[in-house]
Amino acid sequence: MPLSERIQQHWADLPPTERRVAEFLLAEANRAATYSLTELSQLQGVSKATVSRLFRRLGFDDFNAAREVLRELPNPGSPLLPRQDGATDLDSHLAQERSNTQTWLGTDHLDELITGLYQARRLYCLGLRNNFPLALHAETQWLQLRDSVQALPRPGQSLSEQLGPLDRDDWVVLFGLRRRHQGFRRLISQLLAGPATLVLISEPGYQPPSRPDHHLVLPLEATGPFASYAAPMSWVSLVANGMMQRFPTATRERIERIEQSYHRLDELEP
Repeated sequence: MPLSERIQQHWADLPPTERRVAEFLLAEANRAATYSLTELSQLQGVSKATVSRLFRRLGFDDFNAAREVLRELPNPGSPLLPRQDGATDLDSHLAQERSNTQTWLGTDHLDELITGLYQARRLYCLGLRNNFPLALHAETQWLQLRDSVQALPRPGQSLSEQLGPLDRDDWVVLFGLRRRHQGFRRLISQLLAGPATLVLISEPGYQPPSRPDHHLVLPLEATGPFASYAAPMSWVSLVANGMMQRFPTATRERIERIEQSYHRLDELEP
């Protein structure tokens, strides 16, 4: 029986701590297989006994037997979490969104990060698969405040062509929320080997192959099976507003020029 069906079958009986581990298994099965029992329990903030009980409940003899199954699963991050009671309830949804946002609002070094993003010579917003809309949104917001902001990858071009000329004054914001491209870890390693500053954005629990210059962890939890991207979208807006607050003269002058161009070209509704 597939792992998702095993979890679905027992979902209603799982205590909260076992549900937490089960959610991680469904979201990151391949990565879970790389951990020991101790590492997996520490990562999820539960006891080793909790993890062992979950696997026995799911029909495995022990952790090693479960890990063999996890290694063979091809699609980490699949939205197959069992629907929870109240998954479509608006109050529950809003409460979860507030929790997601409050979790990362206290991020250290936010001022330093915003200043670096604004003052970079070139700012690249990189997102593959479902992360590209986040990169495009960041480009749209930040380009109103500063020059040389570009979302990648561009249609018909390779990443090597676009990232090859990076230098030490450039910054790359890499949106790396699940489900990630197969070569994502290799991409991180290549960017870290170069001179540009790397800002990695991921969900909790993701361990990059090497430590980036900045690693922002944004929760994606939702009351239903599909992840919520409200937190990363909100972070993009927070950075934009932070740029305007810290560099008011230059950003307002740029916005005024853009507004004048809107008017001359008659691009926007009144």
